[in-house]
Amino acid sequence: MSIKIVDLNQTYKIIRKKLNLKINKVLNSQKFILGEEVEKLENSLSKYLNVKYSLGVSSGTDALILALMACDIGKGDEVIVPDMTWISSVSSIILVGAKPVLADVNIEDGTIDLDKIKNKISKKTKAIIAVGLYGHLPDLVKLKKIADKNKILLINDGAQSFGSKINGNYCHNYTSVSCTSFFPAKVLGSFGDAGACFTNSKKIYDKMKLIRSHGQSHKSYSVLLGLNARIDTIQACVVSEKLRIINKEIKKRKKVINFYKKKLSKFKNFKILSGINSTENNGSSFVILVDKRDKFQKFLRENRVQTANLYKYSISEQPTFKKYNTKDLKISKIIAKMNVCLPCHPYLSEKDINYVCKIIEKYFNNKN
Repeated sequence: MSIKIVDLNQTYKIIRKKLNLKINKVLNSQKFILGEEVEKLENSLSKYLNVKYSLGVSSGTDALILALMACDIGKGDEVIVPDMTWISSVSSIILVGAKPVLADVNIEDGTIDLDKIKNKISKKTKAIIAVGLYGHLPDLVKLKKIADKNKILLINDGAQSFGSKINGNYCHNYTSVSCTSFFPAKVLGSFGDAGACFTNSKKIYDKMKLIRSHGQSHKSYSVLLGLNARIDTIQACVVSEKLRIINKEIKKRKKVINFYKKKLSKFKNFKILSGINSTENNGSSFVILVDKRDKFQKFLRENRVQTANLYKYSISEQPTFKKYNTKDLKISKIIAKMNVCLPCHPYLSEKDINYVCKIIEKYFNNKN
């Protein structure tokens, strides 16, 4: 039996009883879209994150599109975004009519390189999308200073960093809007597609709420161009139940990360993407950079260890976005070529971690 990269079943066993009761209540009420559980979830998210407004939406991608639309970003605008990220961080910019400007990332954790941003800012720049990669938040303190100085907006794509902090604060203390995905494999995941937006601005919140449901101010009456981007009630039930135990799970995830670091820090054959010191990582992923990655992953797979790649291609290497490629995008391509995610979830035992580390040691001993 393989050691899994993630194990969603363990969480389900814990929440199953209460979740089933909630879902049965929804089935009986027949309120599948924006039922009362959605509002309860939004209130719980706001309380957990200490943010004024939370808005449940249909996916992390829709969260980004809503955020950009609510910030009046569109044709003629430019948005700076890291080259090492998921597709929708960039496609959302194009879908609202704006132009993505790709910036390189740093080798420590794969987040946007602040030194590379300054040369990317122009008169057309309307916003920066910062991406929390592998659970690591970028330096939002410095990013906010850059954004404020240049009078541009700061948006956070926190699909992989929900629950992470910087200097003890959640990202919403620094951004105009933050977005997340509740894709099942996330630290806080649903059992389908779902996501959320977070802001301390009532103006932005009110606009996002309208956009979420076809721009309707009241039933069948649209006052601005909107989307069908509502979170469904059953997914709200799932996320609510998982939110109840998220602190316990993040604590366990951090133990897994620390145990890996303790066991693997002695090796010089690969680099651990450890992040900046001021970031409290949510334990989303444990990522290393390995030369000849395919061979390494094949060896681990043959020894019952699952691995993954987040992601195999930088944005600029993909056909859809190649026209946005620039010569200075180097580190993103290195990380794309070398990254390996080791098994990392709250219910990974020390025995399993020890086994993974022994297999890694065996690989490099055999290699030499």
